[in-house]
Amino acid sequence: MAINQLFIYRLPADFSMMEMFDIFYANGIATISEIYYTTYYDNNALYNNVYITIHNWHDTEAAYNFIQRLRNSHANLIYDLHDELSCHVYILRHNRPSAGYTLVNYLIHPINDSFTTLDFATLPILDKQFDLLTL
Repeated sequence: MAINQLFIYRLPADFSMMEMFDIFYANGIATISEIYYTTYYDNNALYNNVYITIHNWHDTEAAYNFIQRLRNSHANLIYDLHDELSCHVYILRHNRPSAGYTLVNYLIHPINDSFTTLDFATLPILDKQFDLLTL
């Protein structure tokens, strides 16, 4: 079974979705083609459910280990090393909801009239360090 859809449940909303592309790529795991997310409140905090489409897995030991952990149960994503905050990454086994936001890797999908583009220079930047570990 080829794994090309991943799911992250309850990721804090202050995590930058744009960083997700870099985390997977820079750690030799995969190239992401699309990130889709929905936002919700729970106990007065804002969270995202994240749906990731993999364009291709990298031919590395890190990618192999990540895939094996996904197949066994889940892989961990450590997104703040200082506070040791993490979330679980799962294989997506259901349909994603229809009311969400989509980020596209324009190196894979060229910009066309069907996409709405945002000026990311106007969005707030979070000063956090991110890393991907498979535990």
